[in-house]
Amino acid sequence: MNGTQFFERYSVYPKAAPPHVDCKEMRSLEDHLWHLAEVFRGVVSTDSGWGTETKRDFARVPQWLEMGAGLRYVDVDPSYGNPDASLCGTAAAYEAAHANTASVFVTEETRLLYVWNAAERFLRCSRFPPARGAKGNFNAATQRLKEDWDSRTPLPHFECVVRHLEVHLANDPELRGETTLKRALEEEPWRGRSGFALAFAHQLRHLPAHGDLDIPEPAGTWDHAGNVPADHINPLLHTPRHAARGLALSLQMLLSTQAETFSIMGSNAPWNGWWVMDHDGEWGRSHDPDLKQLAEQAHLSPPSREWDWNDEEED
Repeated sequence: MNGTQFFERYSVYPKAAPPHVDCKEMRSLEDHLWHLAEVFRGVVSTDSGWGTETKRDFARVPQWLEMGAGLRYVDVDPSYGNPDASLCGTAAAYEAAHANTASVFVTEETRLLYVWNAAERFLRCSRFPPARGAKGNFNAATQRLKEDWDSRTPLPHFECVVRHLEVHLANDPELRGETTLKRALEEEPWRGRSGFALAFAHQLRHLPAHGDLDIPEPAGTWDHAGNVPADHINPLLHTPRHAARGLALSLQMLLSTQAETFSIMGSNAPWNGWWVMDHDGEWGRSHDPDLKQLAEQAHLSPPSREWDWNDEEED
């Protein structure tokens, strides 16, 4: 197949609407990642020990969060190289359904990778003490979460995300045999329930990164254009989307635990202030918010989007 023939047969599949799997009080996953990137861009470390490499790593945290937020669609054509003319109508419809299914699945796996990249950079900067009995930055981070969060009230909706991951792991035939995922949702000396989302997302990311995952085939029935019913597509997306959400929540919790080592840069804040919720559950804007408060609320949906320069203050 020459280049001209390839571009003649190439098509962009329509972006599937994200499944509605989150509570209405939460930002959409994409909005959540974007806002969290804004928070990370709005803070600077007060740690005098940070060198050039550490500062570069920290600057990459919001970069990868923005990539996760802005990812629209990964378009995959599994039948590349098969001439369309040789396909009957039924086969062509299957190939289109296969492409649609693979594309939406790989989109969410890629989004998870981007958020994992942000987490990996942040953990390199954080230099948590090594976990007692386990190696690696992610285990060190779950130990920090256990020390700081297991005795606290969880972030709103965090426990819901963890329960979703537990249910999907139990019900997904592709994943339920993965022992690393099962162990990620078990308590260890270095990991309490507050570290489950971080550990699970870390292990889930490993599967496609190491090729240890099957790209799903289309299921159910599909039309001549290859459109697969949402009830067959959406379950494929729930686990990586919840894992990405859990990673973002874990980043918020870890940033909160280190709030005293960061300061908020007013020059990079929204022009009319950050949205923050007070202890009575009322939203308001603040030009000098408490960083712990800002970090712990980054997933909650405010009355309006703070980067919208046209929004007006409510009466």
